Amino acid sequence: MRLGGIIYFGGSHFVSRIFSKENGVSFNDGLSTGRQCIYEGSFMNFSPQDL
Repeated sequence: MRLGGIIYFGGSHFVSRIFSKENGVSFNDGLSTGRQCIYEGSFMNFSPQDL
């Protein structure tokens, strides 16, 4: 994977979106999903506001 960026907020809580080479987007929220990433769909289906 190529790391594009990380945003941390607060003590140890973070959220992230992972973009695959195949244009897939997955979401992770360390507090609610733990180590599990949730597939959200194709990058092409997201508006700039959704990202």
